[in-house]
Amino acid sequence: PQPGPGPQPPMPGPPSAADLDVGTLRRSWPTLIGRLREEHQQVLAALLESVTPASFDGETLELAFPPERRFGVSRVEQKADALRDSLRDVFGIAPTVRCVVREAVVGGPEVDLEDEEPPLPEEAALAMLRAELDAEPETGP
Repeated sequence: PQPGPGPQPPMPGPPSAADLDVGTLRRSWPTLIGRLREEHQQVLAALLESVTPASFDGETLELAFPPERRFGVSRVEQKADALRDSLRDVFGIAPTVRCVVREAVVGGPEVDLEDEEPPLPEEAALAMLRAELDAEPETGP
């Protein structure tokens, strides 16, 4: 006789609401989309596939829509209760949902400003250039 399967490891639960930040929401966004599909919220799931959680302060979740999906803002706002229910099921939170449209920068790549470092002070930037280029700035005439 073959031995039966061993004990299964426990399924990971949702992250603690106290430990939840916008980065966790972004990484786990596909889980929320899947949950909406399981709950037969196909339209809401489709609308949220192109949305990015932009900020979360513990009470308000801001969702950023790309400019070409601005039509989805009002649709998601109409379904905010269903979204809150799914957020509660998946993450243990029921925040106020705020939808915004983020305009694309013409000719520039999309940049996640939350991950961007502040610019260096002028002296530090010059020192870095001198070191990397093995150069000294020209002095005036």
